[in-house]
Amino acid sequence: LAWATHGMPDFNSKPKLRVITGAGTYLAGKETLLIRLDAVGTPMTIQWTKDNQPIAGATQSSLQLVNLTPSHAGRYAVTLRNAFGIENSNPVEVNVHYTLTATVEGEGAIEVNPSLATYPPGTTVTLTAKPGEGLGFDEWEGDVSGAAESVTLVMDDHKSVSIRYLRDNQPPTVAIISPKDGRFFSAPSDVEITLDAADADGSITHVLYERKLLEAADWVELGQAASAAALFTWEGASEGVYEIRVTVTDNRGGKAVSAPIQITLTTGNMPPVIVSTSPAAGDFVPVPGKFTFTVVAYDPDGEIKSISVNRGKFVKAHGPTYWTENDEGQTVLTDIRWEAGYFPESAAYKFTVDVEDNQNKVTTEDFVFTINHAPTIELTSPVDGTEFVSPATITLAATASDNAADGALAKVEFFANGELVKKLTQAPFEFAWEGVGAGEYEIIAAVTDRHVQVVETASVKVTVSQGADITLTAPTGDITFVPGETVRLAASVSQGGAAITQVEFFKNDQLIGVDTEAPFELDWTENEPGLYMITVQVTDAKGGSAATSPVEAAVFDSGEYPLLGLRLWLDGSGITQAASRVSAWADRTPFGNSVSQADADKQPAFHVEGANGKPAVVFDGADDLLVGTVNSSGLLSSDAASIFIVMKQDGASANNAVLGWESDSYKNHLDLLFTYNNQLLFDYGHASEGGRISGPQPERWDDNWNLVEVYRAADSGRVAVGGETIFEGTFADELEVDVDGTLSVGAVGTLHLGGAVAEVLIYNRALDSGERETVTQYLGVKYGFIEDEVPTDSNAPTLSAAQLAVDGKFRFLVTGDKGGRMVLQFSENLDKWTDLQTYANESGQLWININRGGDVGRLFFRVRAE
Repeated sequence: LAWATHGMPDFNSKPKLRVITGAGTYLAGKETLLIRLDAVGTPMTIQWTKDNQPIAGATQSSLQLVNLTPSHAGRYAVTLRNAFGIENSNPVEVNVHYTLTATVEGEGAIEVNPSLATYPPGTTVTLTAKPGEGLGFDEWEGDVSGAAESVTLVMDDHKSVSIRYLRDNQPPTVAIISPKDGRFFSAPSDVEITLDAADADGSITHVLYERKLLEAADWVELGQAASAAALFTWEGASEGVYEIRVTVTDNRGGKAVSAPIQITLTTGNMPPVIVSTSPAAGDFVPVPGKFTFTVVAYDPDGEIKSISVNRGKFVKAHGPTYWTENDEGQTVLTDIRWEAGYFPESAAYKFTVDVEDNQNKVTTEDFVFTINHAPTIELTSPVDGTEFVSPATITLAATASDNAADGALAKVEFFANGELVKKLTQAPFEFAWEGVGAGEYEIIAAVTDRHVQVVETASVKVTVSQGADITLTAPTGDITFVPGETVRLAASVSQGGAAITQVEFFKNDQLIGVDTEAPFELDWTENEPGLYMITVQVTDAKGGSAATSPVEAAVFDSGEYPLLGLRLWLDGSGITQAASRVSAWADRTPFGNSVSQADADKQPAFHVEGANGKPAVVFDGADDLLVGTVNSSGLLSSDAASIFIVMKQDGASANNAVLGWESDSYKNHLDLLFTYNNQLLFDYGHASEGGRISGPQPERWDDNWNLVEVYRAADSGRVAVGGETIFEGTFADELEVDVDGTLSVGAVGTLHLGGAVAEVLIYNRALDSGERETVTQYLGVKYGFIEDEVPTDSNAPTLSAAQLAVDGKFRFLVTGDKGGRMVLQFSENLDKWTDLQTYANESGQLWININRGGDVGRLFFRVRAE
């Protein structure tokens, strides 16, 4: 053996193991692993083990694992022996994993759970399709199959999956080109069927040909084909009147069925066939209507005897000016009588064509076409070759006109890549096409006049390159802060096809800052209270721009109350009253959830010293109330709220709804019914579907001022009075938010409060215990429910004594604040204090001497820590 040695080997001790290499995670079937040991000592024996079991024949200084499989995974160790002892190594962990390759074609992703670099054998992996907007997929491919959104696989080998995201499948189209509808054949005959079939986003993979007798109900299969391009022959068709139809299927399973055609197979004389006319049915002929009318016809089992146009009969004897034959042996009539211009005005005209064969069989058809002044149109915008940046706004504009005698135009349409973008029915024919994504577009405009003649412009081509993308990263959601505070605004920008020139920050569409280099940030200080919508816009070198979704910033001072989520704050400072009648109660937050009452007879009373000397609004229990129209999204959330009310209920009032918000009905409302037949009812949703909790009213409720806290967090609800929980419950219903409703104070519906309200706070979230304590403590002190306790510092300096010394000086003893510094202050009226001198208090007890002036009157002294 060739041993690795470190210094001189020790021939008188047991083996010493330095290290074993080879621990790690390896890929099954793709790697060979060599586990090596590094040891010193006298000649020794080696035994490798796996999971504490000896490996047969593994007695060399290295262990080779070839073409790794999961069976090789385990804990490998080595035992070294010689005459002086045994050395056992710590094991090394060898893992053998599989890989998962997920391939996406098109816009979208595959969500993999769990998402690992490699997978232990037996791991179950869930794959979820995440197509881009407006896209779908047919089925998974690779080691999974099916069309479910989520699929699973077990990692028992290396796996590969793929998915192709496509636009919603456009069905194929199909029409029978030949034979023409109404054709006659001699029976029996072979009928050849040709199709015009296409699939805009794929290919046609199956064609089904069917026929039925005219009077029959059921269709009978004629045959199938894998392509619509080849000619299909119905062989030996027998006598009868038949309908034929064709069904095509595309590669994504979309189907289309042709309009049926009717053919006749007969053993008697077959009628002549009119192949075409010019002008054809539906054609337009320019005014003054000078044209040649041409008819092409043939007879399947004979020859054409005569052709009549509007009863003007022509036969072969009229000579080649009128009567000729084309290369296919069909008779061609050229009726030149209309070259004189018989039609000077725009109108629709019907020509009747009669074709007679040599056995006097006549085929008659009417052809309606229009003599018309064609409208004109010019595409004036965009200009061919113009480049834009997504999301682009492209101005589509055209000028169009028609002959005055024809009347007004019917419409002008704009198309991009064959898809209708906009239809306009009156001038100006101009439209701002917004939000256009990256790509190449071929644009045309088309005008339609009152005779339904359509004229198109030549196409123009424009290019829209990929624009920049921007996301507001700070803040990530709605924020609230006090005036004068500075908040950081930040945006993440992904560059498109052009360099970024600037990023602009806006509040309510007002520019507040610009940044031209990453990181794109702005420190915003707002001094004015208000509600602001914050957006950020990026502009690139090609003039393209993109903006973030708005984030709401509420700027106001909530005093001692928590700021975040406060959506309604009513107190005495916001009351509007005249002659002690309250007409409005203004919300102190910027969300504007104020309430008012225009009807003087329903205005509640104003009490200037209603609760602990603070103003209050007094409701009569009959018809007083204050209301406002409020969108719930600006006031409440669907399943969370913290509400605080300082209120008093009159003992004589039985059914008192103090506050509520209701949308279209009681099925979606917040209702604080305090009280109803001596019960406190808290509704949040539909009361009959789990949206109510309730409990008995507490003692000393009537005729007393109370601080009420109403709380909901998800399905848990609670009502507390004076800091004590009165009842708790579970909700099973939620509010529908983002709808308008009526906010009312003093009543909900016909249930009116007899009593008074001094203050209301509504949060659209559930405050935590610390926040709730802050609010209840402050309101408790403010309205006299609890006494205000000013905290004292036991270590603060204290003026303990004052003496008049024999030398005419004052002596003050100061204790506390050992090692600190203090300031002696004086005042003449306890209003304004003046610093006199600063002292160091090294021992925590200090005598201060000051001179007494001869003209000194009464003075007050105190000390404060510096």
